[in-house]
Amino acid sequence: MVSNQQALRAATTEKLPAFEQLFEQEHLLTERILDAATAIVDQLRGLPDGKTIPSDLYSAMAVLIYLNENFADQTHLAAEEAAIPIAVARGMDPHSAAWVFADHDQGRAYAKAADVAWRRINAGDETDLPHAIDDFARCTEGLVKMFRYHAEREDHRLFPEMARHLSEEDDDLIMHIISQIGPKDVSPYISLVSSMERSVGIEPPS
Repeated sequence: MVSNQQALRAATTEKLPAFEQLFEQEHLLTERILDAATAIVDQLRGLPDGKTIPSDLYSAMAVLIYLNENFADQTHLAAEEAAIPIAVARGMDPHSAAWVFADHDQGRAYAKAADVAWRRINAGDETDLPHAIDDFARCTEGLVKMFRYHAEREDHRLFPEMARHLSEEDDDLIMHIISQIGPKDVSPYISLVSSMERSVGIEPPS
């Protein structure tokens, strides 16, 4: 699958660095996660007062928390944070990427707050349950809105700016570095994303 940004750069015959191709491909998976998270929020807000969370929706929520804790941060965010200093070392203004680290911290805060709400949902406190569900929805919505904007800004601004300062040898170096970060095989996480999509009524892409 080719992202819009990759197609645009290809149309100008500008070679897309391997690190940029990888991060933009990961953003396509991120879009799927955010779409499923949006469906989770919509379905939570559509629950009648006092109604138990349906099993499929509950499963999707659990998978989202799992992906937040065990995949998104440790793989994609960590890899970006390892690559940016190389571009800075080659002359990129560090201030031009400061927003990336701030956004990542904001996203981690949203994910942590959603995890706290998730634990409250599972605590068995009937009085707190509707408030915990509302907090889960609001924190997840915040994460979705922020990372949609964040990914687009990276694709169109950050990655091309990094590429201007990096040689092919730097690109190879970055790919070697980020290959040491996160799981060697992401297919189990892609399967989890597909299961989350099905739980909220989204048909995963073939």
